[in-house]
Amino acid sequence: MTSTTPIFGARTGGTLVPVGHRTVLVPLDGSELSEHALEPARWLAAHLGATVHTVIVGFVDDARWYAQYVRSLEHRWPQLVPHFVGDLDVAWGIADLARTLPDCLVCIGTHGRSRTAALLGSTFSEVARSRPEPLVAIGPRAAVPRQDARRVVACVDGTATSEQILPLAGGWARRLDATLDIVAVVEPLPPLPTHGEHHRPGPFADPMAYVTDLARRPVLAGMDIEAHLAFDPLGPEQGLIDHLADHPATLVATTSHQRMHLDRALHGSTASRIIHASPVPVLVQPAIRPTEGSN
Repeated sequence: MTSTTPIFGARTGGTLVPVGHRTVLVPLDGSELSEHALEPARWLAAHLGATVHTVIVGFVDDARWYAQYVRSLEHRWPQLVPHFVGDLDVAWGIADLARTLPDCLVCIGTHGRSRTAALLGSTFSEVARSRPEPLVAIGPRAAVPRQDARRVVACVDGTATSEQILPLAGGWARRLDATLDIVAVVEPLPPLPTHGEHHRPGPFADPMAYVTDLARRPVLAGMDIEAHLAFDPLGPEQGLIDHLADHPATLVATTSHQRMHLDRALHGSTASRIIHASPVPVLVQPAIRPTEGSN
């Protein structure tokens, strides 16, 4: 179930994060999961005017195997630019190569949700921690977006950390000529209290006013924007997936430290569960501590 505000008309002014990637880097390890990122990466590269690079990080003795492996991929994914990095630290090797490639976007296949429902111990999380730049996660359910899905969904949860995604999501929406869709998942409203009962108010007395106010921020001026609430008592990822079923998206965007339901705290990483469940690529912005008076 979703509640929505109308699309806001074009306005002027504002500054978005520019999206000018010239290379898309896909880490591989020979697994189906890592290869699952190749087709979405090619789709992103085509829309960015970028080149797709691949990398395997491992022992120097693995280089010959990698050369054979790359040749086996060329029939399915031609024009890949392969790299091999001899390093024992996989995440560091990926991040180090990404720093040498021009305007690089790392696009990596990941399960997202581990047994602890958190991005702990995975290559994806290690790469995210090793570099401040955004990266794209391709979860096990993610596929190339539909051609008619011209929407970038920015996930917010009422925290300043989650709201850091807005300038970046807006930049991607502008680059992809898509609508920016600001979405917060909330629990369904409880029954009205009977006489003598008192319900403790949540952090937002009016969640719709919250997402609508975000849509009107000056940094997003000049864009077509929608603001939605998705309702689900089980968790943000299910509410988001239900929303995407009704509003197909090109990309989902989130910060890496989202841990809050709009109405309650959740254990584990919300971002990891979104990645695991999302039917489209997930753009992840490693969170930074907000500065005083940040907007």
